[in-house]
Amino acid sequence: MSISIPTTLRALIILTFAMYIVPYDYIGISLATPRIRESLGFSPQLLPWILGGYVLTFGGFLILGGRLGDLYGRKKILLIGLTIFGVCSLLTALAPNPVVFLALRILKGIGSALLSPNALASMTVLYPEGRERNRSFGISSVFGGLFHIGFFLIAGVILMHGWRYLLLLNVPLVLVIAYFVVRYVPESKGNRPTSQFDFGGAVLSIISFGLLSFTVANSFRIGLTSPVTLGLFALTIILFTALVVVEKRHPFPLIPLRLLKIRHLVGAYLVCFFWSASNTNYPLNLFLQDVLKYTPQQASIAQLPTVFTGALVSLVAVIFLNRFGAVAVLYAALVTEMLGIGIYATLDQNSSYVAHVLPGAIVASSSFLIIWMAVRLVATSGVPNEDHGVASGAIFAMQQLGNSFGIPTLAAVLNAATLSQGPKTIATSVYGFHWMFGTSIILVFIAFISGLVVIRVRVPKRKTINQPVEVAVGVSPEPAG
Repeated sequence: MSISIPTTLRALIILTFAMYIVPYDYIGISLATPRIRESLGFSPQLLPWILGGYVLTFGGFLILGGRLGDLYGRKKILLIGLTIFGVCSLLTALAPNPVVFLALRILKGIGSALLSPNALASMTVLYPEGRERNRSFGISSVFGGLFHIGFFLIAGVILMHGWRYLLLLNVPLVLVIAYFVVRYVPESKGNRPTSQFDFGGAVLSIISFGLLSFTVANSFRIGLTSPVTLGLFALTIILFTALVVVEKRHPFPLIPLRLLKIRHLVGAYLVCFFWSASNTNYPLNLFLQDVLKYTPQQASIAQLPTVFTGALVSLVAVIFLNRFGAVAVLYAALVTEMLGIGIYATLDQNSSYVAHVLPGAIVASSSFLIIWMAVRLVATSGVPNEDHGVASGAIFAMQQLGNSFGIPTLAAVLNAATLSQGPKTIATSVYGFHWMFGTSIILVFIAFISGLVVIRVRVPKRKTINQPVEVAVGVSPEPAG
């Protein structure tokens, strides 16, 4: 007996895989960086560009990638992004030297920026706001968790045989995803004319967001108060000012500034930035390796049970989304994530995995998936069809900026706190990690407060027939400022 799966559900599943392939490729490269350095002979000066070059173009092209989907078709731009991503993965696996490797990584960032926002925008327009979209995002979280488990189980084994095979793994994945995108994902786009494309806004957007991503990611390495960092931040401010001026004057701007007058969108962007900066998986991975002496593969596998439980919890969370709205669920998940990280802050060199690490990881990981689901719902609610791509690009841009800011910040706190206790030992490392986890809690708390201050929350009534957008999501429709 065959099981009939609705076409929209098939599209939802494949778009989820398309969206998740980007961050996991980045994580895989992060884990493989030491082997890539040894294999290709990267100099200390070029080594930061393995991740930095990718961040530069990925962050810079996200907004443009989303807007291109709005104008020319999200499915079309998604497939172009997948093609660039897959071809660059193949060629990077064959790279003979650092220069070729870095050039392909920079190009791959563009492919990822075309891929990610259009996968989310295509997913968003599949279902109307309210119960159907809430349920679809919950299902997406489940399949995203399953993808996470499968990726790390396979990637962990492959990485032991060489980093090139890890990149080659992307090729069949991209081919399968592209096939099903062509078959099941419907085309969608806005109604804006393409004849008056905002070229000035596009160029300034690429340079502004790219430079901001690069500066934030490298500020601690260069020095927060160094003339180079301060100069880059000053130049970024000038470029963003010019971008605002251009967008105000263009009849069909790349970035519609009216979106920034909607309170819940601005609030969602702020929450996403500070929450992404907390980067809870990064401190735990480091703790498992530095203090409990796990290998990178063991540290990744140790978190797989938490992803599975998190995926199931996120599906159950749909009930609360329908009852209380995405904003209320977002606040609750931020609080529970702080509790989970608080459990991390009690860990030491004598902690066991089952009794001490796993409980905190289950709470934090479950909260993580629910937050990501809820913040996307808030960030895409009340957005006109013609702007879904650029709105999706904006939420990914804030996530990228948050990660770029959070990882070096947390690393700097860890290093400073550890060294303050004298020579590095297990005991001083534990002290440093307690400060690191504490900083992560503070960042999540700032995200929580940002949401409370900016987003106007309303608890919807149980009745959902013909309910307006703001009630389905749990926000008031008042503009910001």
